[in-house]
Amino acid sequence: MVKQRIDLTIDADLVEWLKKHAKENRTNASSLVNQYLAKMKAQEEKDNAKKA
Repeated sequence: MVKQRIDLTIDADLVEWLKKHAKENRTNASSLVNQYLAKMKAQEEKDNAKKA
């Protein structure tokens, strides 16, 4: 996967959550976000299949 650096402003509580969970899971924030997006995509595909 190609990574790209961006500037992003997010709430301080989200930053702390990402730091905590990334440290606990021995992963990085990017991986956590990718996992969440994969779940969202799978759910979207499931919902679209039901509509068809």
